[in-house]
Amino acid sequence: MGIMSPKKDDQEPEPIPAVALSDETLKLHRHRYREGRRAGMGFTDAKLFASSQVDIEAMRALARKGCDPHLLLRILL
Repeated sequence: MGIMSPKKDDQEPEPIPAVALSDETLKLHRHRYREGRRAGMGFTDAKLFASSQVDIEAMRALARKGCDPHLLLRILL
């Protein structure tokens, strides 16, 4: 067994409960996700952006200036 192998005493983490989103919140999330993808973000970064409070105009401004899509969230978060 390796260093990171689970031990017999280790407990499974509690599952994160699903949260129901309103139609408006879901539309906003999808819009922000699409904007992140348009800016060149990968799937994971776009999902993080969509769920964040990062200003969409700040993200667009950096993307227009040629900021690397992988750095957008690091700069803005």
